[in-house]
Amino acid sequence: MDIRFVKQEDLDKQLYNSCVHFATNGSVYGYDWYLNATAKEWDMLIEVENESWVSVMPIPYDKNWLGRKQLRQPDLLPELAIFTVKPLSSKRIQAFWDAIPEEFQGGTLTVEP
Repeated sequence: MDIRFVKQEDLDKQLYNSCVHFATNGSVYGYDWYLNATAKEWDMLIEVENESWVSVMPIPYDKNWLGRKQLRQPDLLPELAIFTVKPLSSKRIQAFWDAIPEEFQGGTLTVEP
């Protein structure tokens, strides 16, 4: 699996929103406009296959009092997910969790079961 970290400012909205829209587990909570309205800051992990985005996982965060990034569940967002057009296996889920950069220390996310 080719999982890459992408900052919000480098987001290709069409590729990102298409992946959320056509995902088997797609949800309004995954679209960039909803995340922009509910989370101050967020980046994402993407899975690329043949130069197409097949999975995305938004990573909302904030900074603690020391200025370190930490995962943070937005208040109006009950759950996030790994939005994918591929089968959602435990291997894929673990690969995404392992790909979260070390700069995001602590915090919590509620992810779709």
